[in-house]
Amino acid sequence: MECRTPNDVYLLLKSSDFITHDLEQAFDSCSSPHPPSPLANNTIHSLETKPDDGNSSIPYHLILRKTIPALATSLEFRCFVRARTLLCLCQRDLNHYDFLADSVGSLRVQIQRFFDENLKDSFEDADFIFDVYVPPPHQR
Repeated sequence: MECRTPNDVYLLLKSSDFITHDLEQAFDSCSSPHPPSPLANNTIHSLETKPDDGNSSIPYHLILRKTIPALATSLEFRCFVRARTLLCLCQRDLNHYDFLADSVGSLRVQIQRFFDENLKDSFEDADFIFDVYVPPPHQR
């Protein structure tokens, strides 16, 4: 969706169920990555206790991108990285495009090359997600 004014952004966020969930209940189904040992200090800790709600310390960021009308959404991909290894990529647009079937191999190679040369060691965090656009003729 294209927003032209700050008010457009505000209305979009205000009407979104996803943003409300992400801000208020993002960690409801999460558990601590390292639950306390039941034998620590000879005390049995309940694993049923809900982790401390640390939402107030989370630095939220609103990331906006410029709308480019000529952008072919069929060529936007979301890429997932774990331990500085490109694990997988998927098309961002949920529609099926027949012409992409012939390009899967070359797109995969190009995105892997771009990752290796530009992103692999550039982030402090070794696990991240990035979006990439491969413009026609799919060789840039």
